[in-house]
Amino acid sequence: MCVFHIMDHQIVVIGNNQKLRFQANHIGLVDAVFTINQDHKDDLEQDQQKAYLRVMEHRLKVKTHRLQRSQGCPCIFKFIGDLGGDYLHPRIVSIGPYHRGNDYLVEFDDNKWYFLRELLLRMNAKSSKDLGFFLKEMRGLEARAQGCYVSYGDVGPLCSYDFVEMMLLDGCFVIELLRFLGKSEDKIDDDPIFVRPSTVPLMIADLLKLENQLPFYVLESLYAVTKTSEHEKELLSLIMEAIRLVFPVPTKVPFSAHRPKHLLELVYKSLMPKVYTTHIDNERQTKPTSNEIIQCVARLRTSGIKFKAQKHVGFLDIEFKNGVLEIPVININDFNMNLITNCLGWEQSSRDAFTYFTDYIYFMNCLINEPKDVALLRDDGIIMRHSRDDASVVSFFNNLGKNIQVFNIGRSYLSREMAEIESHFSSNWATIMRTLSIHNSP
Repeated sequence: MCVFHIMDHQIVVIGNNQKLRFQANHIGLVDAVFTINQDHKDDLEQDQQKAYLRVMEHRLKVKTHRLQRSQGCPCIFKFIGDLGGDYLHPRIVSIGPYHRGNDYLVEFDDNKWYFLRELLLRMNAKSSKDLGFFLKEMRGLEARAQGCYVSYGDVGPLCSYDFVEMMLLDGCFVIELLRFLGKSEDKIDDDPIFVRPSTVPLMIADLLKLENQLPFYVLESLYAVTKTSEHEKELLSLIMEAIRLVFPVPTKVPFSAHRPKHLLELVYKSLMPKVYTTHIDNERQTKPTSNEIIQCVARLRTSGIKFKAQKHVGFLDIEFKNGVLEIPVININDFNMNLITNCLGWEQSSRDAFTYFTDYIYFMNCLINEPKDVALLRDDGIIMRHSRDDASVVSFFNNLGKNIQVFNIGRSYLSREMAEIESHFSSNWATIMRTLSIHNSP
């Protein structure tokens, strides 16, 4: 027996029958067998070249097919580095290909099939739309949807049928879940899926994870073909009502959020600060900007700066005026930490996103250095931490802050606030205040 190699493929020549067998190291490349006449050893080199050509042709087909699938407008990303932390993986349900098949999530997949069956029974009773109809609808969106996943080639060998099944199963689950959550609380509590009070918040949190998304047009398509009444609510209304069960999103969705790329972006855009909704962004160049970090809460307080909790604005709407730093109240709980982390991940991954959460995290990370900073903000009614201790709040903001890859202070929506805070801190009066504070401390 003779063994030789072409690139990373092993070719074996066996006895009188002399066969070339390729041990391909790429998924999908089947073994190729060629018979060589013993009397034509001179042709061996030519056969090797033909074999190598077939290997290269296969590689070319596989690599360019993956590239073509990822072309277009990728919009469903994976977290960069360690940014996702504890809020990267879904807790209950996987949506999309990235976490599909994870052992701890597979058991819940039975509920997806249950939701699909109930939908089909309802549709069969009122129309001629059957399973084949819905599969055809999803096949029509398959190529476009694959292009939305920037790392689709890394998620494993999902064949075409698997991908279409995933779109249908996950998409129907999401829209049926939204319809179900729109019912009365009594009906929700009676369903065995929601027997635990924590199930609904965990499910909604999973639907808002960066790596756990379906293209929004998949949801739109399925919702449109499954509406059985003209009186059904619009999809956007259903979504916002479901989110509002666990988080106070605005009643009215900004116009720009009407064509989101996925559920996370829809909620993300609904949380934009006033500088976005009032179009002040264009005026940033005329504002004083800062290129320096601001001090922590404890130091700012000794410089005469006061802190005030804002209760009726979005949590990104921070203002500094007349020596008072007004910060919206923020509840530090699992849902809010999940939402902030995944919105930040969206900004850090997408070139189409703004930087409002990035700016907010940077700002809060400057303010919070130690547990005593959190304690001071709690005393002012700005931070509500529920079951979290002060050290955990510090770790949350600091871990996000150190994993930010892209940030520009001068272009931050909080640049004016940071400049004015720094100016106040550096003033002669503030210096005197700090000196007096040191002398008066025990």
